[in-house]
Amino acid sequence: MSKLRPLQWNKTVTKELRTAVSNFNKRIRELQIDEERDYLPSELDYKEVKSRIKTKDELNRVTRQLKQFNRKESIELEQLKSGEYLTKWEYKKLKKEQERAIQNAEEQIRELKGRKPLKKRMSKKEREKEKEENEKEKNESKMGNSEIRQLEGRIKDLQEFEYLKGVKLKRMKTRINNLGDVNYSYRRTLNYREKYMEALENHHSHLDGYKELVDYLNKKYKNPFDFYNLMKSTGNINIIDIQWVSDEVFEQNEFYGFIEDLGIDLEEIRGEFKRSFEQSMKDKYSKYEEYSELKEIFEKHKNSSEFYKLIHNKDLENAKYMRNDRETLKNIIQRLK
Repeated sequence: MSKLRPLQWNKTVTKELRTAVSNFNKRIRELQIDEERDYLPSELDYKEVKSRIKTKDELNRVTRQLKQFNRKESIELEQLKSGEYLTKWEYKKLKKEQERAIQNAEEQIRELKGRKPLKKRMSKKEREKEKEENEKEKNESKMGNSEIRQLEGRIKDLQEFEYLKGVKLKRMKTRINNLGDVNYSYRRTLNYREKYMEALENHHSHLDGYKELVDYLNKKYKNPFDFYNLMKSTGNINIIDIQWVSDEVFEQNEFYGFIEDLGIDLEEIRGEFKRSFEQSMKDKYSKYEEYSELKEIFEKHKNSSEFYKLIHNKDLENAKYMRNDRETLKNIIQRLK
């Protein structure tokens, strides 16, 4: 999986997309003035288009694609096997998205079967092995994972879109647009991360180590691909289909084991927090005589785990961002007593 980074929407990016969509819709309306042309693509809704774009590469691809529609040759016609007509622009777009949609489904099937993703370039030996595995699977019983059968049915439907017409063709065009999105894998992994974090909160937020775990994951593994690969590589993913997350509930000792399996050292995290917090308080308040009282409190909590719990139980983890004055220092001391 490639490491796609979320797109930062600013005024420039927003204007670029809004202009491309507006010009595209304007061109559609111009072509409809003289006569009704059923073969033309539908006008686009800006908010819907924006919601599908997650990366800079995808923004560039979409805007470039919309601009191409203004070329004269892009509105020449292509006849489908069903007899229906589409513009060459939309036909080429659908064919590319159809190919991606089929690849996405095939990738999911491979995951469900526990097989590695296909390489873009394979040696002769690898191609032969792949062919053997495919033949072996064809010869096996057709009974098995219902989701695999569903995905195989999806591939068959996608391959036959040129034979459809009318309402069925219109529905398939929408389906291809959704399933063939280049951000499909990104959305799947993003969905997985969101569900996993939600499951952690629902079942384990009361356990010791939860706060450190969430902070660590949000800092180190905010990218959904990185997060998914972490869970998969450490054997904690619990699933093959990444649309679903296990509702497994840990007891405290099991939760400690789970955290350790992820390569997270709680004592190290808490020790670093203690050192950083104490230093920030010293930098801000050591010039006040009341600081000695705060230092005494710190001395009573030398254990990093106890210190971590004290600060978080008093909601003072962000104290380093508080005002640098005597009254604020007194307030911090009072809350820690």
